Amino acid sequence: MNFANLKISTRLWVSFGLMMLIMAAIVITAVLQMQNMNAATANVDRSSRNIESSLRVLDGVNSMRRFQLSALASTGADRMKELDRVTALGDLLAKDVEELQKFQRSVETKKLSGDLLALVQKYAQGNREVVKLAKEDNVEGMKALVQGDERKAQRQVIDVVEAFLKIQEERKVLRLKDAKSAESFAALVMYCLMAGALLIAVAMALLITRSIGRALAYAMNSVEQVAKGDLTANIEVTSQDEIGQLLQSLKKMNTSLGTIVSEVRSSSDSVSTASEPELVKNT
Repeated sequence: MNFANLKISTRLWVSFGLMMLIMAAIVITAVLQMQNMNAATANVDRSSRNIESSLRVLDGVNSMRRFQLSALASTGADRMKELDRVTALGDLLAKDVEELQKFQRSVETKKLSGDLLALVQKYAQGNREVVKLAKEDNVEGMKALVQGDERKAQRQVIDVVEAFLKIQEERKVLRLKDAKSAESFAALVMYCLMAGALLIAVAMALLITRSIGRALAYAMNSVEQVAKGDLTANIEVTSQDEIGQLLQSLKKMNTSLGTIVSEVRSSSDSVSTASEPELVKNT
C-alpha cells in the first residue's frame, strides 16, 4: 500500500499511532530496566544486611568473651551478674543467627550460617557449664573451661564469621558493579529509544509534509493554469488522497471546459459559414 495514496487524516493517525507505540515501548523498557535496577539494588541491600548481621554476631561473641573474663575476675554476685549477661547475650545471638540463616540463598552461605548457629549454641552451652561451676565456686574449673573449650569455640565463631564476611563483601562488590551496569545500560537504552523516536518523528513529519506540500503545489499550479484559460494543460493524478481527488475533479472540469469551448467554436463557425451567402447577395 502506497503511503501517498492514504488520506491525509489517515496519514496523521498512522503517524500518531506509531509515536504512541514508540512511547509505549519506551515506557515498557523503562519499567523493565527499573525492575533490573531494583533487583540489583535489592541484592546489594541483602549483602549489606548479611554483613551487618554477621558483624553484630561477631561483636556479640567478643562481648560474651569479655563478660566471661570479667566474671573470672569478679566474685560472688558480681560474677553471677556477668555470667547472666553472657547467657542472655548468647540466647539473643542464637536468634539473630537463626534469622540470618533464613535469608541465605546459596548453599555455601547456608552452610556457613548453619555452622555459625551450631558454634554460637555450643558457646552458650559452654557458658551454662561455666555458670554451674561458678555456683559450685569451682574457680579453677571455670578458668580451665573459659580459657579452653570456650576460647576455642569463640575462635571458631570468629573464623566462620570472617569467612562469611569475605563472601558477602565479594558479593557486594559484584552486586554494586551489576547495579551500576544496570543503571548504565538503562540510561543507554532510554537514550537510544528517545533518539530513535526523535528520528522517526522527524522522518514521518518530513514524509507527510513533503507528500502533502508537493501535491498542494502541483494542484495550485494546475488551478492557476486553468484560471489563465490554458485548457490544454495535462493534469496528472498520482495519488488517491484528498488532493488527488481534487486534481481528478479539476481534470474533469478542465476536460468539460475544453469540450464546451470546442462546441462553442464549432457553433460559431457554423453560424459564420451560413451567413456568408446572405452577405454576398446583399452586396
